[in-house]
Amino acid sequence: MLGSWPVADEDKFYASGQRWITFATTMSRNASAADTYVAQTTSRNDGDDIKAFDQDWQDTLNRMTRGLRFSSAGRPSGPTRTLTCPSAAWPLP
Repeated sequence: MLGSWPVADEDKFYASGQRWITFATTMSRNASAADTYVAQTTSRNDGDDIKAFDQDWQDTLNRMTRGLRFSSAGRPSGPTRTLTCPSAAWPLP
């Protein structure tokens, strides 16, 4: 035997995963609402500053949602189902 299996509380892992999913769903909804307001602002205004604002928003939105795609039910779905961070990547359920 190479060693003992780590002791872990599966219920706590599951609860933690559920909190991450809730957070990601909330983030997605908030980003969607903000995107609506940005679209209204950029469609009603013109100029280099508005174009720069729109580009910055698109860059921000892409960074916030990279790696996460959500179905209409708010659950991760589609081809990308990985939550990433600088040091690791965890597959989502």
